[in-house]
Order: sequence, then C-alpha cells, then structure tokens
Amino acid sequence: MKKQLLAESAAKLYIEKLMTLENIAQRLNVNERTLRRWKSADKWDEKRSEYLKSNTTFHEDLYKFGRDLLDSIQNDMAKGEKIEPARMYAVTKIMTMLKNVKIY
Repeated sequence: MKKQLLAESAAKLYIEKLMTLENIAQRLNVNERTLRRWKSADKWDEKRSEYLKSNTTFHEDLYKFGRDLLDSIQNDMAKGEKIEPARMYAVTKIMTMLKNVKIY
C-alpha cells in the first residue's frame, strides 16, 4: 500500500507540479531509478503533456470569453447604451483570473 501511495504522490509531483525526478526522489526519499520505472510504466510524460494542454486550453477559453465580453461592452458604449454593472464586474474578475490561471 505504501508503494502505491508513493507512486501516486510522485506522479502528481511530476505531472502537476512539474518537478524533476531528482527533486521528487529527494522529497519522497525514493530512488531515482524506481521513479524512472514508474514514470515509464505509467506514462507520466504523456499525462504531463495532456495536463499542460488542458490548462492551456482553459486559459485560452477564458481569454476568449473575456475578450468577447469586453468587445460587447465597447460596442454598447459606442452606441450610447447603458452598461450593466454586472458585465463590467465580470470583466474585472476575468482579468484577475487570467493572471492566476496563466501562472498555474
């Protein structure tokens, strides 16, 4: 059971935290050779790639949504229409989230 928990923890550190095998070995007190076997057997590189791709896609989707919302507000302003405070608030929240999501 301990081996399985260590393997899961190591995979998470490699895939989601982008740690090196050397750093994971030191942190979890596991031999690097063991980590390399787990990495190969469980296809950590593929999982890391998918994980990074999904995060990038989310960032791009959030950016597009914010851009579309801002464009609609600008169009309404150009027409002299009233802008709902909720839409302005949403733009400011999205801008804040974009910074945090990009860092993530």
